[in-house]
Amino acid sequence: PQYEVLICQADTALLMLIAEISAGADLARAIEDTMQIHADFNLTSALAMGFSKGFFTDIYYPHDS
Repeated sequence: PQYEVLICQADTALLMLIAEISAGADLARAIEDTMQIHADFNLTSALAMGFSKGFFTDIYYPHDS
């Protein structure tokens, strides 16, 4: 939200996931890369936090041309 600061505790796996997505990786690739390095990564918890806290604000679906 505009002009609102949100502070959340995140582990290195969640930060890696967010960094991968921010760098342009699609969600599937970001998850795969994160889980290769962080085998104990809790994807369900990360996605729940991401959506509830507004980290993920849009869904982009590329259409085939």
